[in-house]
Amino acid sequence: MNDHAIIPAANVAKKLGFDGINYAQSEALLDKSKMRKIWRENYLSQPKYEIVKSLKGAHTAAKKIGYPLIIKPSASGGAGRGVFKVNSADDLNFYFPSVISECRYSSTILVEEFVDGIESSMEIIFLNKKAHLLAISSKVKAKGNSQVATEIVYPAKISKQNLSDVLSLVESAGLSLGISKSQSFANVGNKSM
Repeated sequence: MNDHAIIPAANVAKKLGFDGINYAQSEALLDKSKMRKIWRENYLSQPKYEIVKSLKGAHTAAKKIGYPLIIKPSASGGAGRGVFKVNSADDLNFYFPSVISECRYSSTILVEEFVDGIESSMEIIFLNKKAHLLAISSKVKAKGNSQVATEIVYPAKISKQNLSDVLSLVESAGLSLGISKSQSFANVGNKSM
């Protein structure tokens, strides 16, 4: 499901008595700052990151993490809106207002380490605490700072070993967010395969 449908789907499932994610879980799926904190608490592999609310905070985070880095809204509603690669303090000053303007569900910004590699999306369904891969794509991005995909290619071309490693991490990530029965967990982003 897309980002905008997560909370309504949780509410419908509750009203109809279906198995599904609850409101707190749906918030963690929408807000990357909450999601990433849960993953950190569960010792899951992820890029270094800081959650900030201001340009000053972003500069402090950038000094800790180092350039290049990615800045993005904690919750933009999906589709890569407001996601930029920044290579310098000047880039950070320039792109930060665009990131702020794309905040939908949260006013926080994620400043994270840039990891060079293939970015993929995985469509996953969980059945009895086991993640099952439905599809995996790789994303093609235009040159420049915007991180919006210009093309999505199915299937992604990654090795079987990398796919197995990524699927294992995605399963742990989903379970840490409380997804366990027959709930779907789609569009899990990943890099460096």
